[in-house]
Amino acid sequence: MVSVGGGAGEAEFFQSWLPALEALREQELGCDGALIALCGPMMDEGAYRELQAEYHRSPNVIVKRYSCNFQQLMDEAALSISRCGYNTTYNILRSKSAAMVIPASHHIDQRIRACGLELSGAAHRCENDVGMQERMDRISNALHSPVFERCIRTDGAARTRQEVARLYS
Repeated sequence: MVSVGGGAGEAEFFQSWLPALEALREQELGCDGALIALCGPMMDEGAYRELQAEYHRSPNVIVKRYSCNFQQLMDEAALSISRCGYNTTYNILRSKSAAMVIPASHHIDQRIRACGLELSGAAHRCENDVGMQERMDRISNALHSPVFERCIRTDGAARTRQEVARLYS
């Protein structure tokens, strides 16, 4: 799965990473492995239509703007490749799937989160300006690395409600 948050200005990201993923799809995942690209609701309409047209003949490549069940798709993915926005970072920390983050160079906050995820072992980090072979090598490495053992609780709101309810019962 490859995704970006809102998608504004992200056509180049998909043009860089989708070919590497598609080249490895059958080799790494077998013929049945699907590649899902979530381009974001703010991606330029023309760029979005170009991506759809480019991959419409590939039966195992699905190009969509977004998914209402993003977390489930991430949880079921062999690998999630994404920018490192705030919401996606949270999704990565909740998921038990392998993750690779490619922070946008102009977003210092994404770079900081990406370094933190990499240091903790929660995700592999890569820069966007690497060549095709290095992209493929990084994807393959992420697919074959042990998946990070999640120990971060992300159910704070539910736990707080339970504790408050317990106090008043």
